[in-house]
Amino acid sequence: MRTKTKQSLVNKLSLRQQYGLSSLLCFLLLGMMLSLPACLPKEDGCRDVFATNFEADADTDCEDCCRYPKITFEVDHAVGDTSLSYRDTLDFDNKVFQFIQTAFYIYDLSLENASEQLRITDQRTFRNRSGGSTILTDDVALISRDILSFSYDIGSFQGQGSYNQLHFTVGLSPTLATTAPSTLPTSHPLASSEGLFTDPDSTYVFTRLGVIDIPMEDTMRYDLMIPVNITLPFTVTIDRGSNLVVPLKIDYQKWMEGINFAADMSVTRQNIADNIQNAFSIRQ
Repeated sequence: MRTKTKQSLVNKLSLRQQYGLSSLLCFLLLGMMLSLPACLPKEDGCRDVFATNFEADADTDCEDCCRYPKITFEVDHAVGDTSLSYRDTLDFDNKVFQFIQTAFYIYDLSLENASEQLRITDQRTFRNRSGGSTILTDDVALISRDILSFSYDIGSFQGQGSYNQLHFTVGLSPTLATTAPSTLPTSHPLASSEGLFTDPDSTYVFTRLGVIDIPMEDTMRYDLMIPVNITLPFTVTIDRGSNLVVPLKIDYQKWMEGINFAADMSVTRQNIADNIQNAFSIRQ
């Protein structure tokens, strides 16, 4: 009896030892599994959901690698229902003339609904001719029929949603108008090589229309320094991380409506400025 009891006790101890060893192995395996992710290398990536290259699996933020969607103007320069070509003879509103130049700046772009605005997020330090500097939104574009491409990159944005109005200003703000052209990259619309000036590197021209009055054989250049706010109905829904193309039409027939080439230049410039709002529309 004593021998059996002793053997039974030995068996019980052996089972307990085996159970303890199994528990220890399970615990070690669980610890290894939990620590395994920490041993793997971290994956850098863009973790901003508004970026076009958002990476949901990234563990850490990359440095300056996020790329954001852009707003682009696709511009149709037109006279009524016909595309504008320089040197085409235009005959309307008791005028016979040719366009030889059309160019203007835009800035301060926003998409709006009843409760919010979406704006360009690009910023730049603009330095003036006196040496001062200001950080401003960089959404300046120079729209010109002289440029072969009719696609204009306005800038990047971060956001999404539905909007029903497009706003921008034809011209420049007082601060932008004092920019020193030589302080900007050569590709910038306000740079010395790209800018629209009364004379090279001098005062900026906000809007310029050049025409030839055919009957009078007279060439005229209308330079405007008058900013004009443009608001257009534009219903659009922007998905997160998606680019936006704005199909913009400029009707120079409406822009030149009621213009008298024989009138005083200052009067004609004001008439051209008054017509700007009606010259713009969203192309259907």
